[in-house]
Amino acid sequence: MPGADVVPRISAKLPGYDLTLQSNTKAEDKYIVAAYNDRTPGARYLYDWKSDSITKLGDINSRIPAAAMAPMKPVQYRSRDGLTINGYLTLPVAREPKNLACIVNPHGGRGSATAGATTPKCSSLPIAVSACCR
Repeated sequence: MPGADVVPRISAKLPGYDLTLQSNTKAEDKYIVAAYNDRTPGARYLYDWKSDSITKLGDINSRIPAAAMAPMKPVQYRSRDGLTINGYLTLPVAREPKNLACIVNPHGGRGSATAGATTPKCSSLPIAVSACCR
């Protein structure tokens, strides 16, 4: 019977991805899994707990190759009042990181910055000429 080991079992099959269980059968033996990271909008998979197998259902946006997406790097800085600000900086893939325009994409408050940290919104913007800070 599935239990707390479902996500670790799926993670072992999809290393390097953040996972979200989107749906499951009533018996909780099959799951629709969203797998994504900062370089790809991701894909959806069907995970079968009984056979411990995973089947790719489809890509979210296969027209954007992962190699063209810019990786996000965690950054920290201090505000004027001394508060440590955590964020993510995404720089263009094939451009020197100097004198770039920067798109600031604020989030919804304390603790929410990491909730969607691996969404590819910022990773697709710097393909051209800008930096993006979340």
